[in-house]
Amino acid sequence: MKRSTARFLIGSALTIGGVVAYACFGGLTSSIHFYSGSWGYRDRDREHFVDFGRVPHADMVPRMSHEMARSGSIDYDARRGEYLAHVEHVKLVIARARNLEVAGRYAKSLEAFESVADTDALKSFVRDRREVLRGRSGRPAGSLAVYLRSRYILEFWPESSHDAAVRHLEAIKNDTALEANVAYALVGATASARRDLVNGYADVAARFPNHIRGQSAAIMVGINALSTGSKRPSSEVELQGKAALEQLLQEHPDTPFRYVALGWLGRWHYLQEDHESALEFYLQQIDASGDDAGRIKALASAAVVYERMGAASLHVESHLRQKVIAETAGLRFRFGPELHASFRKLSPDDIEALSKMLRTDAELLEAYLEFRIEETHLSRTAESDLREFASSAVRKLPNAGAGLLARIAQLNYNAGEYANAQEVARRVIRLSPHSLEGFRSRYVLASSLNKLGLADQGIAQYRKLLAHDLPDWLAHGTKEALAILHERQGDLVSAFQLYSELDYEQDMAFLADAKMTPHQLARARKSVPDGELHDILHFTLGMRYLRSDEYAKARREFLAVPAQTRAYGGLSKEEFDEIRVYAVELNEMTPIESVDDLASLDRAVRNARGSDAKAQALYDKAAYIYSHRNLLYYSPGLWRTNRSVLFDIYWSEDMNDGGDIAERDNHFDEHECLAHSMRICQKIIDKYPESEVRPQALYTGALSAWQVSDLNEVWRRRAAPLREQAVAWLDELAQEYPNHELAEDAAKYARAFKAEDHFRF
Repeated sequence: MKRSTARFLIGSALTIGGVVAYACFGGLTSSIHFYSGSWGYRDRDREHFVDFGRVPHADMVPRMSHEMARSGSIDYDARRGEYLAHVEHVKLVIARARNLEVAGRYAKSLEAFESVADTDALKSFVRDRREVLRGRSGRPAGSLAVYLRSRYILEFWPESSHDAAVRHLEAIKNDTALEANVAYALVGATASARRDLVNGYADVAARFPNHIRGQSAAIMVGINALSTGSKRPSSEVELQGKAALEQLLQEHPDTPFRYVALGWLGRWHYLQEDHESALEFYLQQIDASGDDAGRIKALASAAVVYERMGAASLHVESHLRQKVIAETAGLRFRFGPELHASFRKLSPDDIEALSKMLRTDAELLEAYLEFRIEETHLSRTAESDLREFASSAVRKLPNAGAGLLARIAQLNYNAGEYANAQEVARRVIRLSPHSLEGFRSRYVLASSLNKLGLADQGIAQYRKLLAHDLPDWLAHGTKEALAILHERQGDLVSAFQLYSELDYEQDMAFLADAKMTPHQLARARKSVPDGELHDILHFTLGMRYLRSDEYAKARREFLAVPAQTRAYGGLSKEEFDEIRVYAVELNEMTPIESVDDLASLDRAVRNARGSDAKAQALYDKAAYIYSHRNLLYYSPGLWRTNRSVLFDIYWSEDMNDGGDIAERDNHFDEHECLAHSMRICQKIIDKYPESEVRPQALYTGALSAWQVSDLNEVWRRRAAPLREQAVAWLDELAQEYPNHELAEDAAKYARAFKAEDHFRF
């Protein structure tokens, strides 16, 4: 065996089982900047924890765009949900069709039954309806109506109604076209013991050997006789069931129930531990299936037999064949876990055999790549090995289609081979531009262009992709990738619009309150329709102007929002009441009052003459901000009162680059009132050293610096210089102004601050 092949496939067997279950830490995943997916898991082999240039996975949980969902976690419940939704749809169609029957509109009812695909839970009823309605011409309408109603009651009404339905069926006379259907329905409605069911259906099969219901009855003989699952079945009833199935296939080789009969005969031989005979029946069943769902089930049966026979490579192949069909038909079945378990059992010889299969079968190779990429965790080394194997195999496969090439393009990108990824992706787009494979490849192309330093071209390709009718998972992933790329390119308005479409409220808040300039925020607000968010952005823009001392603009923005929004900062009255404990004065002041007060204090600073007057006016403003500091510059409706928690707990060091961190820190400097009061006091201390108010500035500045240093985790990470400054100012006040009324308190606080265990100079 070649070393590369062994490493590739053995590595598969070892790593496929390493699917990491995401621990529920209450993490935040519906965000980019406040993404906490790394709490439970980190792959240190990657440059970034999440690379939004990677093609998102079709099975990823909606709004959970972290790397784990992209390489290892499968939402099987969502797959099951699709199937259940289909069953409910069929039930709804049946109910509507029944209304048409009641109105005597049998042709329209038949159209409804013809329009729905067979569903396991309702297959027998739907098929029976089609048979009866197709042959309704020239028959007594009364007996047809009685049959349709009674059969419907037996299927969908409570058992308390069944006795009357049985009597009505038994009363149907002189309608030979319905005779077999009535007899068949009565067995299911009246027999309960297994032997009674077997004998009852056997009688129907004998009476109507050439009728479709007679053939169905023969199947029911086999099913009821063999459904016990007893090992090595040999009882009289079980042998009767086997004989009924064999007779049906012999007398009616083209029966529409051939698939079912082969499956149950395969089961009989499997229970006899005659695995070779069982496999023969299951392989025939694959060929006999009329739909993809049937082939998938037959393949699953064959896979079980291969496992019992010790043919591990064929066992894996059967499960991969299921995936080929499921990918084609969009079916969702839970065979992923079987594949995971199967790979762990491969021997070196099995690996070699499977490798040969993959290298000579394009469909099988595509299914394998889909499984490895979508449903297993791949380290960088495993990804590189997989790319090497797949690329070498494709070069020898003349029939490699768009789907397989799209996966090769994806692997090239994942392995960092961006030029190759771009080349293969363009080839797929030329072959199949409007298919899922083409969409996946355009995503690869956009991401590769960005990695090659051609961000504008990458953005254009993402935009082209969004112009198509994409599956939800791909549209979602494309918007994520495009939003973060717009943001990195400085187009924050476009990024904001995409975050709005994604419903990523935290990212919208970060852009609006921290990253955007007020001008950009005003532009973004214009793209938002009138309503709550539009008003909150008005309010937030007012806060942005208030923080930068642009009071006239702040006042204008605050007046542009409804009084309720202005009074409660964009929150409801109930939400606002919950935060009063942190900001009692907000119950007494409106933003307009804050604007007017600060504007008046600012005018006093500008109009002051002389250094003492100027220093006093500055200190009055600092003291006002210090005493009104609770949420004075806060936009609660924008952050939904969660700003502190988001930055303390959910801020992602993996996802945010240096620019994000700088914008976050600038935002904290602008947002925190204590930082404002500290800076004003710093100005007084430095610029007006002889002013009478300088001691107060030293004291208030020191308290502001100390308190802001412990305000939250972001400030705590910046605490050391702030605390040094606070102690230095207090020492200066106590030493240079020993007779000042604040000197004693300054000395006391300086000692207390120095004594705190966590304080370090």
